Amino acid sequence: MVTVGDVWARGRASMEQRYPKLPRRLPPTLLTVLGAVALAWGAGRETPAGVVVGMSFLPLWVLAAGWRVWRAPEDGLPQLMCWRSRQRRVFGRLAVSMLMGAGVCMMLLGYAYEKDWPGVQHTWAQTAFWLAVLSPVPVLLDPLVWRAWTRPFRGAVRSARALMLLQEPNRFSKVSSRRRPEWGFDPDRGFCGRPVPVSHGEAPQRLSRPRTCWGKRRDGTPVALSWDGGAALVIGAEGAPTTVSIPIDEVAELVCVSESGPRQSIDEVLVLDRTGRRLASLRRGTLGITDLSRLAADAGVPFADYELGYAEGASILTWRLFPRAKNHQRIAG
Repeated sequence: MVTVGDVWARGRASMEQRYPKLPRRLPPTLLTVLGAVALAWGAGRETPAGVVVGMSFLPLWVLAAGWRVWRAPEDGLPQLMCWRSRQRRVFGRLAVSMLMGAGVCMMLLGYAYEKDWPGVQHTWAQTAFWLAVLSPVPVLLDPLVWRAWTRPFRGAVRSARALMLLQEPNRFSKVSSRRRPEWGFDPDRGFCGRPVPVSHGEAPQRLSRPRTCWGKRRDGTPVALSWDGGAALVIGAEGAPTTVSIPIDEVAELVCVSESGPRQSIDEVLVLDRTGRRLASLRRGTLGITDLSRLAADAGVPFADYELGYAEGASILTWRLFPRAKNHQRIAG
């Protein structure tokens, strides 16, 4: 026997399959429309009921704008990511609730004006003001509370996030077979883990002979990365305001990384420190992978070439795997 619950479940599954984004977009859309209807109905009605209904658009629109923080975490998130998402949502909900409270206070303030209650007017006005002013505080507290977690736990969450992005279904579908890396992820390497590189080289004995890799930027001007044979890697470009010289003792790895997305494409040479953060970055242009690998070998530092595929969302995996160091320097080009 088919019950009403079965029919509802089948209908919902069919609707979600046909319109996968509808369950997430429908509630805020309905709240926005409801707020607009309330505002239109209450406009011009100088009665307590008209003012209250008309001003109800404020909490409704705030709830619609902040609906994302009330949703459940995405299906399939790793447990560690669920913990991070839960904390972020708790603070987000506090902020949205305070703004909604400010909107409700404005409704009550309008009601008090219509009833001509001067003492109550001041109370609701002050409450609405302070709720609105203090609403960003929970959002600002979120990163501070996150820093209170242990460093291993934060590192595990970062690794889980990087692995989740790396496992996007179509990430490597547009990558040629020659550039497609083997599957693998080491959570203990680098800042928050590393995938398998397309090619890599270990750090041999450092040589004293200088070596320079020459290439060209997109505008055709020359760019170079050099090992001076003694103490530093030197990065410079013709027309750039400065030449960056990095002491070789601070350099832990030389990396090439490629990643594309709907908004930007990345093809860069990165100089990394011992924590996996980038000390300097340079658009690779026509700098050859083989030449860069030989330069790294002469300088006695490891080399790796990473292909990270296509990022479908707004999160770029490159900047998660290789975050900036405090003294990071970027060579224009």
